Amino acid sequence: MMLTPLELDIMKAVWRQPPITVRDVQESIRPGRNLAYTTVMTIMDRLYHKGFLRRSLQSRTHYYEPAIDYAEVRNEAVETLIERFFGSKEKLRDFLDGAEPEVPKPAIEPIHASSFDETLREIRERDARDKSRDVAPLKQADDAIRVDTTGQTAEDVLNFLVQTIRERTPRDK
Repeated sequence: MMLTPLELDIMKAVWRQPPITVRDVQESIRPGRNLAYTTVMTIMDRLYHKGFLRRSLQSRTHYYEPAIDYAEVRNEAVETLIERFFGSKEKLRDFLDGAEPEVPKPAIEPIHASSFDETLREIRERDARDKSRDVAPLKQADDAIRVDTTGQTAEDVLNFLVQTIRERTPRDK
């Protein structure tokens, strides 16, 4: 239930003055966030689909209200912060009492990758298998145009491609 900083700013505007329109939210979060109307509308639509907002249509205008309480979002954010930085409330208390905090273990144990050489060998084997298939992502199409773009501008490459396509395209007589 974590919100991005932008989502949180939008939700704060909704919590302060529900029901509220997209335009009102846009004005409320200025000047700190000078966002286009469509950007605010998109974020609010996402918040609606995530279950953070309710909306109702009145005279071709959507009005938004919070579907979740501010305290609930705040409490979960604080819990997440404590868990990520301290590991538990008890370890936070210890820190506040002056104890040196221990760095908590990562939530996900690191994956021990194979050696570089082994990984490279596996990639080469996969590429060789893919190239030999009838339909393969790494198999060059028969009519592919191969272009060496080294030292060329995008315009040079584009001109080359246009010229090559024109040469290969049959002309009607």
